[in-house]
Amino acid sequence: MARVKQLLVVLSCLALNSRFRELVDHNRSLAFSGHWTKRRELDSRLAHKLIESAEAFVFDLDGVIWIGGFLVEGVQETLEDLRGHGKSVIFATNNAMRTRSEVASRLKSLGLDWVMESDVFNSANAVARLLEARGISKDRSIYIVGEAGLRDEVQALGYRTQGGPDDAGKSLKDIPTALERIDPSSFGAVVCGLDQHLNYYKLALASSLVRNGVPLFASNDDLFGQLGPGKHQWPGAGSVLAAVAAAAGRRPPLADATAGKPSLEFAKLIEHSLDIPARKMVMVGDRLDTDIAFGNNAG
Repeated sequence: MARVKQLLVVLSCLALNSRFRELVDHNRSLAFSGHWTKRRELDSRLAHKLIESAEAFVFDLDGVIWIGGFLVEGVQETLEDLRGHGKSVIFATNNAMRTRSEVASRLKSLGLDWVMESDVFNSANAVARLLEARGISKDRSIYIVGEAGLRDEVQALGYRTQGGPDDAGKSLKDIPTALERIDPSSFGAVVCGLDQHLNYYKLALASSLVRNGVPLFASNDDLFGQLGPGKHQWPGAGSVLAAVAAAAGRRPPLADATAGKPSLEFAKLIEHSLDIPARKMVMVGDRLDTDIAFGNNAG
């Protein structure tokens, strides 16, 4: 219980602050990574009350469970304590570069040997399920602007894909022929995620499809995040989405549908999978504009 007290910070108290709500509503583009408010640690009474009020604890991954290749100190013991109290422990990440299976394998390699694929929720699987929910036909291809994990999760639900890693080596000279051959009517959607191999070819094809009426879906819209070593902020999936949308001549809202935190679509997926209402869950994260806004939006 002591470990739980150390890790669980009362972020929910911020939700009651109108200034916080205003910041989240009007400054979604900010990472809120600065120490602009004081932390309040839980005493034994509040920790017990919080734990007893919840059936499930939802943890962000990057910067919360792990930093780089290592677990945050105290995480392993904390999660074991929560599970020992009969609580469901799951992980929800906006990172769409890995499949859920790959994330579970990484957690196991770090010492959390109880983690299963079903304990992991990511924006790659969420956007694939969103394609189904919006009635995107599996007779049509999905053009992927993203990494292998996003492609694999979309394919796992029975969709054919083009783009993604297959177009990582394409160049400017390949564009004219590709645009002549591509038939927008054969595509059900363009799906954007974080793409560390984004190139002009992918940007040209994706934006051409969107200009010709193909729906634009996003795994998530984080403009930037801490992806590499150190404290530097790197471009996120939202930056990729913004590039495709701008090239297609779109104005906000950029995507026709967005799957990851803080969307309610993601919350509904978790609720349905666990069969636990959101009011019985606690969200633990390190970003106010994604993690905590997600918890607030979901109730």
